[in-house]
Amino acid sequence: MGAEAIANHDDVATWDGAASLVNSALDAFGDLHVLVNNAGILRDRVSSICPKTIGSVIHVHLKGHFAPTRHAATYWREQAKQGKTVRASVINTPPPRVSSATSANSNYGAAKVASLLHRHHRRRARRSYDVE
Repeated sequence: MGAEAIANHDDVATWDGAASLVNSALDAFGDLHVLVNNAGILRDRVSSICPKTIGSVIHVHLKGHFAPTRHAATYWREQAKQGKTVRASVINTPPPRVSSATSANSNYGAAKVASLLHRHHRRRARRSYDVE
């Protein structure tokens, strides 16, 4: 148990990439019990903050957590509808810099806070089929 892994090199912040990630796990292991959202980048030089930089941070931190969670939750919901017992978890790695965000990395902090709020709201929705 826990001795096998697969690699998936898709962009999990895209809809298709996140679907591929979940489907790769299902194809390899036949089920999905845990989703770990660990996507993150840091662009913290004030001089480099521009629409493209903010967009890339939001793409990775917010969409990179939302899209995989959405695809995993869809799978778990379908399993529950079929009468199967679903015991699953979503783990979002804690962002150490959110509480100490400075003006230099405020884009990172804002994206992580949005991701944390997403997690909070999705957690309540997933509880109806035993997903933490």
